[in-house]
Amino acid sequence: MKLFYLCILSISFLFSCSEASDVEVLNSSRVDLSYSNKLSDSTSLISPFNPANSYDYVGQLHHELYLEYYAQQNDSLSLSRVITKVEALANQNVIFESYFATPYHFYGVTEVSNLLVSDTLFIDTILANSALTIVAKNKMKTFLTDFNFHFEKNIESGPVLEYVFQFENQIMNSKDLLESDKAILLSTTSIARFSVYESKRRPKKNTDPDWDSLITNLLGNIIGSDYGIENGLTSSLICGILSNQ
Repeated sequence: MKLFYLCILSISFLFSCSEASDVEVLNSSRVDLSYSNKLSDSTSLISPFNPANSYDYVGQLHHELYLEYYAQQNDSLSLSRVITKVEALANQNVIFESYFATPYHFYGVTEVSNLLVSDTLFIDTILANSALTIVAKNKMKTFLTDFNFHFEKNIESGPVLEYVFQFENQIMNSKDLLESDKAILLSTTSIARFSVYESKRRPKKNTDPDWDSLITNLLGNIIGSDYGIENGLTSSLICGILSNQ
């Protein structure tokens, strides 16, 4: 199991003062994503959907591609083959095509490879190297820390989802964040909602809460989003697949 480090590294944010590059804010009303039939769960009264989050479609698409990937035969879990498979699924998905330019090609192989081979997850280092502003980096770290706490404390997804909804509301109403910050933060929380819902709904047979896989999933979105929201989405999926072995 990878070690999860959230300790403050004093040098992490000293070289991260440059303003984040603009990330285009996409209009989530173009396509109605209705996956309620795939996400039905009689044991939970709380749905993972949050229409108030304009990046809700990112988590929904992530979940859709996740289902499509595991619905097929996957003999090899090498990084290159998983990337090729995810690229193909994205390009074949009509909803993905409605939001993003196609044909889609994945970027960030080196970053994903470095994340996957690391024995420890230094969150501060990853955030310091991200496109987020300092304020956004601190908020992302708070989210990952608190999300971890709620995930490990609760057997069902409801209380975890409630926390995410509250955090998203704070981000959406914040006056201190750039729109590019909100894009990465809200796409990450969207993926977190659908991922934790799926994880709690169908836990591993060995009862491992699978936090390693989930946090790597979210970190994949952060490092991938430097190349665009769509790349964060696929980077997250690729990291989740390869860490869930």
